[in-house]
Amino acid sequence: SEPDETFTVTLSGAGQTITTTTATGTITNDDLPGLSIANASIIEGDAGTSVLVFTVTASAPAPTDGISFQAATSDGTASAGSDYVALAGNFTIAAGATSTTVSIVINGDTVFERNETLLVTLTNPTNAIIAGGQATGTIANDDAVPATASIFATNFANFAASGFAPGAVASSGQLDSNVWRVVGLSDQTNPSYGFTGASGGDFGRGLISGDPVTAGVYTPVNDRALILQPTGAELDAGGFIEARIQNTSGATATSFDIAFDWAYRNNATRGESMQLAYSTDGTTFTSVAAASFTTPTTADNTTANFTNQNEMVSIAGTVADGGYLYLRWIHAASVGSGSRDEVGIDNVAVTAHLSTDPTAAISNISVVEGDGGATAAVFTVTRSNGIGAASVDYATANGTAQAGSDYVAQTGTVTFAVGETSKTITILVNGDRINEANETFVVTLTNPVGFVVPAPSATATILNDDTGPIAIYDLQGLGHRSLFTGQVVTTSGVVTSVRSNGFYIQDSNGDGNDGTSDAIFVSTGTTVPTVSVGNAITLSGTVAEFASATTNLTITQLNSPTAITVTNASVALPAAVLIATDGTGRAPPTQVIDDDRLTSYDPITDGADFYESLEGMRVTVRAPRVVADTNANGETYVVASLGAGATGLNSR
Repeated sequence: SEPDETFTVTLSGAGQTITTTTATGTITNDDLPGLSIANASIIEGDAGTSVLVFTVTASAPAPTDGISFQAATSDGTASAGSDYVALAGNFTIAAGATSTTVSIVINGDTVFERNETLLVTLTNPTNAIIAGGQATGTIANDDAVPATASIFATNFANFAASGFAPGAVASSGQLDSNVWRVVGLSDQTNPSYGFTGASGGDFGRGLISGDPVTAGVYTPVNDRALILQPTGAELDAGGFIEARIQNTSGATATSFDIAFDWAYRNNATRGESMQLAYSTDGTTFTSVAAASFTTPTTADNTTANFTNQNEMVSIAGTVADGGYLYLRWIHAASVGSGSRDEVGIDNVAVTAHLSTDPTAAISNISVVEGDGGATAAVFTVTRSNGIGAASVDYATANGTAQAGSDYVAQTGTVTFAVGETSKTITILVNGDRINEANETFVVTLTNPVGFVVPAPSATATILNDDTGPIAIYDLQGLGHRSLFTGQVVTTSGVVTSVRSNGFYIQDSNGDGNDGTSDAIFVSTGTTVPTVSVGNAITLSGTVAEFASATTNLTITQLNSPTAITVTNASVALPAAVLIATDGTGRAPPTQVIDDDRLTSYDPITDGADFYESLEGMRVTVRAPRVVADTNANGETYVVASLGAGATGLNSR
């Protein structure tokens, strides 16, 4: 819709008298105004009612007979009847006016709860069209925070367990939840948080598929428990059951009380050691020694019955409202040489101890990259237990994505008015047509005023939507394992070395990032390679992680290569990376092999990470000095730069 528009026509140069030289033409607008409704918020109140007011705006003044429309409420997280009075009615915008309001009655209470939402939707307009037809109303909690809140409890009673009673024959059973996942299953993809085990589904609900009897939701002695068989047909050593428990209390939790039962059937002469660990970020876990457990090595229970051992522990850790506490029940070790017991968990309950401080949280997001232009990545900052004016600064930082090329760096301040409960931060993501791994950047909140921010950083994942060849350095990525593992990909490079079971290729130019290797090994198995050093080639293959032993770090490689095409028979080899400790090249760490159990990737600090960043690449060691005899594998240990800066050397 737009106003009427005009233009003029002027006559001139005629051979006779013109009485009127100029006339105006009017383009009468016949487009209908667009109706939009804006979000609104209100402080709940402790008793009685208050009115939440939404503003409906037309993009142009209403015509002489006005604009009419219908508006109706629906539940978000708030419930009609108890939290607000449902509404469905007719509304008008008077002739010549551009707005009106829709009012919703809100019920006050003294119950502490999360901020709640309702929706108002516009329909059936007359003399207008719907441009933005739905808005969210937020009811801001203003009640006192209790000392504790129960945030999770389950006894698996409502979970389908058909076929998983001990001794039964079955191939699958239902784990109907978006809380649980299992890692370390020996015969299938590790499924996540409510899953279909056969396909490794994500966050959906589905089946556990695996070995009959030894995994799933059992029904021992008229109850149900999540049971696995450690170090056997199902759960390998180091495997675990994990619960991802959301803090839905409405306030920040500062500690937790955890109660659960170890459920076990000790029917074998072998003990299984299990332990509890927890995390507030899903990455760094802390073991709880008081909740460890080992089944007896003597088989004292050979029947189908299970024994429960009760555990109750308290743990410290800060989780913002809406954030997650992660609990892991880990298979730590096996004792003895007999068969395996069946061990699991039951009757899990989590109570959160709450902070009275106003808090804010920022959520992780993902956005599809796009092929060009810019796409908005929108972060939401949500506060709880506070309704006054507040503000917080923010800034972006690189993850695997790079500011400038992948996204637009940005800083700023988010300001909350009284009663506002959420604000957004919009960062522009640059689209491209390059097939690459998903990339990340981070937004961090600083200098909060009016609340605290327990977890100030959130990650945006830029989802790749391109196809075609993938550069070797993107296949390798920043880490020990490729993000493309298991995928068939196409790549290109220069052959730098040929072996009987494969060959190495390296990107001609690289990406300029010391953290990513520019080379990869292509395994041909028992087939002798047909390429030669100096060939520029393209090929397809399956990305895999190879380890010569279960305790070794993996090597990223391409298996089952196909469509090997020589695009140039002879090109210059990529320049070798100079390893030196005298300041003339890349210096390896001299004392630390790994200082974080490989939980982070830091080639500058960790020796294991340093050599991962050079995996398969051409290197030159400046002035090597031999420090040990050549071993049975033909390996000779040296230090660079005649040992300058090296540690642990002696006069020999």
